[in-house]
This record gives sequence, structure tokens and C-alpha cells, in this order.
Amino acid sequence: MAASRQHRPPSRRHAPDIPLDDAAVTEQYASLSGTSMASPYVAVAAALLAQRHPDRTGAQLKSALVGSAAPVAGATVSDTGAGLTDVPAALDTTVVAEPAALAAHATYPNASAAPQSHDVTWANTTDKPVTLRLSAAPGRAIRVGAETVTVPARSSAVMEVVLDPSQVEAGTTYSGAVTATWPRRGRATVSVSVQADPETYALTLTGPAPREGAERNSTGAVLQNEKTVVSQLVGLDGTKPRTVTLPRGSYRILGHTCRCPPPAPSGGR
Repeated sequence: MAASRQHRPPSRRHAPDIPLDDAAVTEQYASLSGTSMASPYVAVAAALLAQRHPDRTGAQLKSALVGSAAPVAGATVSDTGAGLTDVPAALDTTVVAEPAALAAHATYPNASAAPQSHDVTWANTTDKPVTLRLSAAPGRAIRVGAETVTVPARSSAVMEVVLDPSQVEAGTTYSGAVTATWPRRGRATVSVSVQADPETYALTLTGPAPREGAERNSTGAVLQNEKTVVSQLVGLDGTKPRTVTLPRGSYRILGHTCRCPPPAPSGGR
């Protein structure tokens, strides 16, 4: 199966965790979602792209798929990555960026975190130079080194992108993109995520001492954040202390203890 400008296939767009709503729901079929459902579509898209552009590297094929994806309104990079795979757009794109995505991380407190500089290489696969108009959004967590860059024919140009974790609220992950546009409705994006760690505290748990007649105890404790309802299971071996790190918040602790009786004496002659 191939696609051309004269016979463009229907736009098959898909991304992880987006349900396949057009799947018939009958006794034989079901509407499913997740990466296992999305990966076959993306694999076929990559095969079509490699067939159309056999001279491109694996990284360039990936960048074409990621950079041409259609954004999902209200979704973050963690939800859908770059967005919905758009096969016709990926086939027609003539400028690709490497890397396809950028990420940064800052420990708490991130208000004083230093900006992180990254190089993005824009490759022009056509026989004519192209001028890209560059933008970064939303907010001030991303900055581009220049508003425009001209990429020579069959060549590439490097541009600086600065990620600033100090502009991200502690305990959240920022999602954004660097977007390049060029004449004739050309468009490519580089997905950006910046994770800022939350304020955390250390909590030390100790299991109860074994009762008389027991060799030791085995305790399981569930720590649940009362606001987010996120839970964490912690296993305790006897009275040996165990320290866990938790984001700031109010927690409830639920637990149970199993008593391990001493082994029965072995018989002898």
C-alpha cells in the first residue's frame, strides 16, 4: 500500500491512550485503547514513510512522524506524546528535526534551577533553501535562539533551544513544543516536556515486634495520598526500619501484619 498526492489515503491519526472510536462495537469487535492499539498504526505509518523516502535515516523517519503529528487539545506530552499520527502530513513533510523531542528535569526547589541549552538540527530534504519561522509555546519555559533560520538545500542548520525549569510549578510536568513553519503550509514540531520535582519528605516506618511464640512478623503498609488518592505499597521485614520518600501532602496509612511461627522441630532417630 502506498500513498501519493493524487490518491491520498484517509487521514489515519492515532496516539497512545486515545480510543479507536471508529471501531465497531459488536460481539466480534471492541473499542480498545492504549499503546498496544496505537503501535500497529504507527508501525504501518513508518513503513509507508520509509517506502516513500528510502534515503532517510531511522531518526529522520521518527522525526517526520513526531513532527507532523496533530496536537490534541488539552492533552499533555505524557498523555499523547506529540499528538495524533497524521500519515499524509508525515509523507509530505520536507523538513525534519533531530531530536524529535526534548526533555528536562529539575529537583526541588526548582525556582533556582539553571536553564538547560539543547541543539536542534533542522534538515531540509528539498533541492531549494527554505526559511523556517520558529516559535515556542506556551509560557516562558521554552525559548528559541532565533525567530527565523534559513536551511540550505539538502543540508541542515542547528538552532539553540533553552528549557527553563525555574518557570515550571514544583510538582508538575510542563508540556509544550517548538514549532517551525515555512511557505506552502509547511509545519514541523519538536515536543518538549519539563519535569519539576515536588517538595518531598522522608518517612520511616517500622513494623511491630513479634508476639510471643512467633519467630518474626511480615508487615505490609499502604500509603495513600488523601488528595490525589495515589497509593504506594511498602513491605516491612520484622522490626527493621524502612524509609520512603513522599511528596508533601496528607496521607493515610493502612496495614496488616502476618505472624510467622517458628519452624516445627524436625524429627530424628
